Amino acid sequence: MSAFRSVQELMTTLSRHRGLIHNLFLNRMGETTLEMALTLVNGDERLIQSLVAKNILVRDGETVFLDERILGFLEDFLEVNEEVQNYKIDERITLLKSNMEYFQNEKNTRQREEYLHKIKQNLQGLGKIIRRNVIDLGKQIQHDYKTETNFTNKILKIEQHNQKSQRLSQLVAVVEGILANDAFFMLANDELLRRYRIELKYDLRDTKINLIELHQEIVNCLNRVENQVQVFKKLQAIKRLKDHYELEKKTNVLDLFAENQDLFFQNRLTFPARPSLEWLQTDHGYDLISKLVGKRQHKTQQKEILEARTLKAGQVNTQPIQEKRINYAQVKQKFVESKQNLFDFIWQYPFTPALNAEERVQLFCKVALLYEDEMDFTNKNKQVKSEELGQTIRYAVIMPLELV
Repeated sequence: MSAFRSVQELMTTLSRHRGLIHNLFLNRMGETTLEMALTLVNGDERLIQSLVAKNILVRDGETVFLDERILGFLEDFLEVNEEVQNYKIDERITLLKSNMEYFQNEKNTRQREEYLHKIKQNLQGLGKIIRRNVIDLGKQIQHDYKTETNFTNKILKIEQHNQKSQRLSQLVAVVEGILANDAFFMLANDELLRRYRIELKYDLRDTKINLIELHQEIVNCLNRVENQVQVFKKLQAIKRLKDHYELEKKTNVLDLFAENQDLFFQNRLTFPARPSLEWLQTDHGYDLISKLVGKRQHKTQQKEILEARTLKAGQVNTQPIQEKRINYAQVKQKFVESKQNLFDFIWQYPFTPALNAEERVQLFCKVALLYEDEMDFTNKNKQVKSEELGQTIRYAVIMPLELV
């Protein structure tokens, strides 16, 4: 049974202890000890025990933290929870379909109005949840790619994000199907419902574009990780040979160093120095600061001089620039006629103007997502080595649906 009998009683309790709740929320990713919590309530341990009894706080030994229901409410309302929650979209879709069916079957006017109100509530929240999931998924991909040091786990995590992205695309398609039910919206004949429907359509359009970019980012991350794995294996082999004093004997490293002068053209490696505050207060520290200030002022003056110069007639390029515009529908149609898999078709097709390797990979992702209903996403994967990119590209085999 709940410890509160009304919303007013709950809000009064939360407001009375907002300082403690605020600090526990800010430290939700860390650990708040009982001693730290007591300092926030002037050492009143009975107050902590009272909040634990009311399910506002949870005490685990000498650790205190917010109850998961309070924490979840605050994270959802403040939109700081970065967990991808596709299940919430699925639940709302189920409720929306059920209420639409109830509305159509109901004859009682008052009951129909209640179902209509629930339908509007579900529609209003759907776009926000979908948009938030796409943003959070993009953050998680970047976080795992940059912070995960184990290559195998990094690939697994990114592939899991890819599955969530594909599931999100499927849910978007389901919602689009619901919004396409013109007969129901004409039957409901509600102005606010029509407005929610239009707003959600715009949200879904932006979401599909974001999902295309997200899928492209996932493919790029997987390709970069695959390249890093190959480089790491080669470095391991080189180190093993070096440790056994066999590098010069079993490889042509000396010949490569003699022929290749690329290192001379590499940027000089610099390592940041972090002098202590005590040293900066000495005479030597003052001299170093003065030199840095002088260099900075010199660069600023040079920049101002360059910006003040006027362009001469000969410096302006008057030649027309050819802009690359791609007709995705035409690419899709030619792909269907080619009877090839999508990647091989785009990789080999003679576009005018020509596309580089990176642009062809981007085009592959966009066409696959824009026309996913007309594509057969097989479970097969292939790879191709790109000399232009200097790495091996792994891709999914996608065939026209009509060839199945």
